[in-house]
Amino acid sequence: RELNLEECAVALPSLTAIALHCPQLTVLRLGYTAVDDGTLRRLATACPDLAELDLTACAAVSIGGLNSALLHMERLRRLSLCWNDQVATLAVRHAEIEYLSFSFCKKLQDDCLLATAFACPSIVCLDLAWCSGLTQRGIEGVFGTLPHLKSLNLRGVGAVSNRTLQTMRRFGVNILK
Repeated sequence: RELNLEECAVALPSLTAIALHCPQLTVLRLGYTAVDDGTLRRLATACPDLAELDLTACAAVSIGGLNSALLHMERLRRLSLCWNDQVATLAVRHAEIEYLSFSFCKKLQDDCLLATAFACPSIVCLDLAWCSGLTQRGIEGVFGTLPHLKSLNLRGVGAVSNRTLQTMRRFGVNILK
């Protein structure tokens, strides 16, 4: 039910064939692969039970392509988009995601983060480590938008005041800083 292809030089037709023959997959790790929008859409359609997807450093996957694929991933709860510079322009949209990692997305800006928070209200754990494009406004906005937030990784994000961190902790959010 789990498949880890991180850093594998798998041809795109092979990824599609895997998906067609493994519809019961629940965890798929594709970090550092050449997966693209079309292949991701085929994977999403063929593997409706995916609960966890890792697309770390998958430069050929656009956020628009990801959102299109997410329409077919109703059971997805964990999504990793680490090292993805495309997250700066469009929000990720999936109402049921509970864990979302944007770590090392250095181009991620407040507006995109806030739009993602509005579109993903079920987030419990948010990883923003080393997202240097974020400001106090974005962090405060996320806190005010995500009612279920329990864990927030802000390592390497310098633009957050101690007062904001203390307020979040008072409301039960575990802050990693």
